[in-house]
Amino acid sequence: MINLEDELRNIKVSKKHNRREDILIQISSSSYLVDSNGENLRFASDKLPISWHPNGDMFLAYDFNNKNKYSIIFEVYPEIKEVNTGKLLSAFAYSPKGNLTAEIESHGIKITDKQKKSIIIPSKKEFVFSPDEEYILTSESFLGDKNIIYELPLQEGKFYGENIRSMREIENIGFFHWLDNTNIIVSPSFENSYILDIFNGDKRELINAPAMVNVEVSPDKQFILFCDFNSECLRVVDYKNDKNVLTIYDTQAYFSWAPDSRRIAFTRYENKDFQVYITDLRGDEMKIAKGVVRGWRPK
Repeated sequence: MINLEDELRNIKVSKKHNRREDILIQISSSSYLVDSNGENLRFASDKLPISWHPNGDMFLAYDFNNKNKYSIIFEVYPEIKEVNTGKLLSAFAYSPKGNLTAEIESHGIKITDKQKKSIIIPSKKEFVFSPDEEYILTSESFLGDKNIIYELPLQEGKFYGENIRSMREIENIGFFHWLDNTNIIVSPSFENSYILDIFNGDKRELINAPAMVNVEVSPDKQFILFCDFNSECLRVVDYKNDKNVLTIYDTQAYFSWAPDSRRIAFTRYENKDFQVYITDLRGDEMKIAKGVVRGWRPK
């Protein structure tokens, strides 16, 4: 069992700029970067920020004013510059290791590898990659009452064929997120959440994780962070021991884990504006900037 007090005591934030302490935030419809101690706020782009690339060297932004809806990828070191544009039809995501991209098109979910080879999965709703990128979990309806796990023909980050296999269909799982390459965490409507083994179907109920929305697993796989839809707050739960670790009140549904898994950036609306806060797992909060959290730079 980890000792949170010892680990939190060892976390030190340098007053000098540390690129790994960057947090991507949105102010109005523009992208900014700010250190986790609230220093070094700097303009990044007049485009709307979406998310970091998993390597932490680029982020995706959205050209809100372009009627063709273009995505812009920005490289942030050694200087912030636009490196690529592409048409963005709907939801877009990087795979966890950055080997694949996925976006929803008219025929389904288009998944593209680094060699620009693509396959189409016949779904047009939500999707989440497994951590090893070998599987993708899709929702066949907005209510999440039918979900399918597909196995991808992937080897060393590249597709070796075009055949995809529907390996499992799951009914009524509502909101979902991968915990590891075997288990997903599931939050059905009006029921307690549970952990589901996708291979043997075993379930383990989580009493302290009801009505979850927007789940994020900590980088060390020890905790889950989610919006509690019933109580309108954020909760941190040690899911292995089903123990509530922290509750954050008066928050918005924009938050992100720090790479050290011991701090969280979250958004709060106060004084008629959005504010970015940092908290540790003891609940010690610090306001660092105005704006909306879009993601802590990946390690």
